[in-house]
Amino acid sequence: MIPLRRCPSALVRYLAIALSICVLVALFSGPSLGKLAPAGTASRPELEMAVPPAATDLEAGKQLYDAGRWLEALEFWQRAEAEAGGRGDRLTQARALRYRVMALQALSQWSAAESVLAQAWAIAQAFGPKLSSTADAQLLLAQLQITEGNLALAQGKADAALVAFETGEQWYEQMGDRTGLLLSRLNQAEALQALGFYPRARRRLTDLQAQLQAEPDSRLKGRSLRHLSSVLQAMGELDAAGQALDNSQQIFAAVNDPNELAETLFQQGQLAQAQQQWAEAERLYGLSQTLSTQIEGQFKSASQRIRVVLRNPATQLEQTAQDQSQAIAQAIALLSHLDRLPPSHWRFYTQINLAQSLLTAPNSATATATALPLAQSLARATTQAHSLQDLRAESYLLAQLGHLYEQQTQYSDALRLSRQALSLARQINADDMTASWLWQTGRILAAQGQTQAAIAPTAKPLACSRISARSWWP
Repeated sequence: MIPLRRCPSALVRYLAIALSICVLVALFSGPSLGKLAPAGTASRPELEMAVPPAATDLEAGKQLYDAGRWLEALEFWQRAEAEAGGRGDRLTQARALRYRVMALQALSQWSAAESVLAQAWAIAQAFGPKLSSTADAQLLLAQLQITEGNLALAQGKADAALVAFETGEQWYEQMGDRTGLLLSRLNQAEALQALGFYPRARRRLTDLQAQLQAEPDSRLKGRSLRHLSSVLQAMGELDAAGQALDNSQQIFAAVNDPNELAETLFQQGQLAQAQQQWAEAERLYGLSQTLSTQIEGQFKSASQRIRVVLRNPATQLEQTAQDQSQAIAQAIALLSHLDRLPPSHWRFYTQINLAQSLLTAPNSATATATALPLAQSLARATTQAHSLQDLRAESYLLAQLGHLYEQQTQYSDALRLSRQALSLARQINADDMTASWLWQTGRILAAQGQTQAAIAPTAKPLACSRISARSWWP
């Protein structure tokens, strides 16, 4: 990996900016624990976050969506769609419907998303000749194709997604929209990667890079390199993956984009972690946290940095208890601070990541010290995810809570929570989650001595594995 000192001018500026970012939280010690209280403990008051000022309901919805507040965004877009329909503004109505699809997809409400997408297509295809010929209408048709592709890809329908992205590319090409054209090709590479067609995805991305080579550095250029790195990692070409990220890092430093640079540094940290370069991974996550000006980016990097410290074999073998206890204290402090933030998708997943780190900490003594604050945080987040209809996050949170109760040998509660998580995973057709929660359920049953009952759950995950024989086809 290219050291950061090779692109100092931009990075020094951003490090100076980042120094003004306040420290996230102060450390505190968790209380001792006897037996865990049942899930659903009363939650502390949350900080209220007002809806940002915006010119229209569409814009307000976008801001909420970007903040991970999808259910609230959906409400604004529903209102915008109704108002546009009432005044006969078909273009704005179809645009609002497309946004609603995005929110419903984020909430894993697949049937509703498909239904709303069909409504958007029906309105768009009924545009009169005059409206259909406008640039705005043609752009909407291209965007609907991309939205359809994203919805299909999120449901594991990568073949259908690829077709939609290719059709979207044709629309952008017809319009002469170069940025849209290149973005649709980036989406196609993602679909090919999901299908397991890594060489084809790689070719698509390298072709895209060749097209961008002569152009000035841009966000699209840097992002495509990150995607290329992901494909190369999946193919086992780790050196080439690292080079792609180094190039992405240089681009975002050159264009003065601290948040995109932070995201590239985060991915470099993941690559270092995959290669068991623990100290380098910790350093990169720390830089990512420092450079990010977005609170979600800061928390994501901080939680992953804690994860690396707790999993570092050197920390475990050398018995550096101080490093480990500091990391655990930081994790509990982050959970406490997250509890006070408005509920959102990114917040739930940061809590899930922190929970996984604490639950897999090698020192079993820490499990008792952290169990109570962790259980309270997960219980609150589960209730909030349910209220926001974020089914995927709710399933993950329930499973983590079940695992925590399992560690405390409270098997009845652990089994109940794990089965609830499993039910939600099946509801949203999440095969990977279903397989994991089946294993967890079987493990808990076995711990209770229910050997026969445990056999079926632990056998079923094999049916959920989808290993494509086509993965390495050209």
